Amino acid sequence: MRILIWGIVALFGFGVAIEALSVHGSRDERAAIRRALRAPLADLRRRDAHALCEDFTPDVDKRLAGRGGCVTRVDALLRQAAQGAKYVPVVESAPGRRQTVTHISWQGNRATAVSLRAGDAAGKRRWRLQRLAGRWRIATPASLDMEADCPHPASAAQSCVHALALRFGSVARG
Repeated sequence: MRILIWGIVALFGFGVAIEALSVHGSRDERAAIRRALRAPLADLRRRDAHALCEDFTPDVDKRLAGRGGCVTRVDALLRQAAQGAKYVPVVESAPGRRQTVTHISWQGNRATAVSLRAGDAAGKRRWRLQRLAGRWRIATPASLDMEADCPHPASAAQSCVHALALRFGSVARG
């Protein structure tokens, strides 16, 4: 019985020590940053407005929102895109090319990374991230817009193709 009690006390002490050192299990910051950079595209494919807005810092979230809240605006864009519409990557990120995230560095709650599409040396992009509430979020400026191939975007013609365009601004070196 004493061994069991001492075992429980030792485990509790070990847990407190790990928490005090801010080490959370086998958490891999590089993997968390990679996931954060890939999350917006996955959320768009799932048509999950709430998750998409959570992928960004509040400053970027405000830019995505325009007037009104981010979730409201993104939901409206997803509804406007209708059933068959899908997220189509913009020209600078051609489909079928895997994104490689490299040069990941972080200090405290700020991080930077570089991504490159396979076989596209000109497609190098720098990212800024910030950790908020224990989760890495994209701090690189972004915009989400609806694009259509119709002469009048408000047209509901069957032949119109609507696509969501998620674009990221440039990040100054430094």
